[in-house]
Amino acid sequence: PGGRVAVKVYRPDGSGHPAQQHRELAALTNLRHPGLVALRDGGTEPGPDGRTYVVTDLVDGPSLAGRLRAGPLSTDEVHGLAVGLADALAHVHEHGFVHRDIKPANILLEHGHQPRLADFGIARALDGTVAT
Repeated sequence: PGGRVAVKVYRPDGSGHPAQQHRELAALTNLRHPGLVALRDGGTEPGPDGRTYVVTDLVDGPSLAGRLRAGPLSTDEVHGLAVGLADALAHVHEHGFVHRDIKPANILLEHGHQPRLADFGIARALDGTVAT
């Protein structure tokens, strides 16, 4: 319902195989947690050359990678990030997924400090039903 969003459109030539693109949609659709970037919409454009796209929350803040370029984090900042990310990852695992690409560029800092995990493009189902 309203608000600003981020749109990711996959290049037809390539940064992702269609199976990978649909994995990201499946992973995001089934996961709801304040420490995750939520999926708002997604699909594939009609036609033989249709591209897959996802629409997610727009996170107001830098990535952790950007924040680290500005200098070291305080002990309190590290603690807050660790607790927030551990809670989000526990939720992901409880729902049968492994993120598999945890890195500073995939951790967005809402309002500059609240971690939200993004980019489930290489998520894998724990039961092995999702191809990698």
